[in-house]
Formats: sequence, C-alpha cells, structure tokens
Amino acid sequence: MQRRGNLLFYPNAARPVRLTDTSCDCDSATSYLYLGTLPQSDYWLVEVGYYEGGDYLLVHQRTGHRVLVDDYPSFSPSGRRIVSAANAYQDIYQTDGLSVWQLDAAGRPQLAWRRNAAWTPEGLHWADDHTLLIKASKPDDEGTRFTHYYRLRLPE
Repeated sequence: MQRRGNLLFYPNAARPVRLTDTSCDCDSATSYLYLGTLPQSDYWLVEVGYYEGGDYLLVHQRTGHRVLVDDYPSFSPSGRRIVSAANAYQDIYQTDGLSVWQLDAAGRPQLAWRRNAAWTPEGLHWADDHTLLIKASKPDDEGTRFTHYYRLRLPE
C-alpha cells in the first residue's frame, strides 16, 4: 500500500486498488484514510469520510475484494466472521442495528445477518465465534435512555 494523496493498494493476486479522494464542498465529497490491518484478518482497513458522515472499507490483501461496513468492524476469534454495529445516536445518517458477515473459503465476506433494532449498539465483544456480547441503550416511553446488555447467539 502507498499513500500519494490518494490510496493505492497492491493485493497479492489481483490488480492494484486505487481509492481517490474527491475534494469539493459538495454532497459527493469523499476522502479515504488508511487505518492499518485488522487482527485475525487479511484485510486493510480504510475510513471513508463523506461531506457528512462516514463508513469503513475493508480491502482484502490477496484479492482486492472490497466491503463497505457501517461502523468499525470486529472480527471473531477465528477470523471467519465480522460484525459491525450502526449507531444512529452518534450518526444521524444511519439506522441502529447490527450486521454480521461470514467469510467464505476465499475470504470474501457474505452478509449473513442484518438486524435493525429499536436499541442503539454502543459496544460489542466476541465471547466466542458464535456469541456476541452487546452493550446497548434503549429509550423508554418518555425518551430517557437506559443501558442494556445482551448476549446474542449466532447460528452455526
């Protein structure tokens, strides 16, 4: 990977991947910031910034395959699953929810589960490859937010 005003990645078994910033004061403005590699994965992590809001982009180090996720991704202990939590309380352009991807034999993520929720995810932790521990807040009928803890068992 090189940084020359834009990002240029060199996957092992694919053509280079170029991510080009757009510099304008308009709704289509996009910038890319390389954050590094993720533990237990073969992915580079890039923060994508927009005129308002942002996402994260995973770029596979071997194939160059790209996956856009709502929030900072977390890999399971085996590295075969990825979870990302969208937090509308912090980013008004998102809806609350969780997304879970299962990596196939080639390491490409396939969306396995997505759930929009009435609660706002604030923290995630993998207990094991099939169990997520979630800290979330949920408003009551008067709008007061309360913290809740969930254990989510994912299908095998």
